[in-house]
Amino acid sequence: MADETADEDPPVAGTSASNNSSASKGPTAMQSLASGAIAGGLARTCTAPIDRVRILYQTSSTRRFTFSNAWKTSLVIFRDEGVLGFYRGNGASVMRVAPYAATIFTTFDAYERTIRRTMKVDQSAATRFCAGSLAGMTAVTLT
Repeated sequence: MADETADEDPPVAGTSASNNSSASKGPTAMQSLASGAIAGGLARTCTAPIDRVRILYQTSSTRRFTFSNAWKTSLVIFRDEGVLGFYRGNGASVMRVAPYAATIFTTFDAYERTIRRTMKVDQSAATRFCAGSLAGMTAVTLT
């Protein structure tokens, strides 16, 4: 009996043995949801300036897209509205993307574990592909 407990990792200072064992299982569902939402929101915010210019060209039949014209449009936005002009509409986009990203982030690992356990296979490109496909379908369905 003493040998069985010797194989277990000792608790980290300041935690109990039960808290230490749950840390190795990975993040909770709420932590995954929050992480996915934050990651999705940050990703959307990082691409907001490019998306602002892209949307201006998509919604205007009179603007002809070239990289030179896109650069000129960026300069006009910056001159007229400042840096914040590139982020106009970003809040609504983040509200749309965050739940989608959170759902994918949370469900991917669960699907992958289920596939590996059900099919009795190790992690591979195929299991990750299937888990990603299922996570994407779930996110589209729920959001």
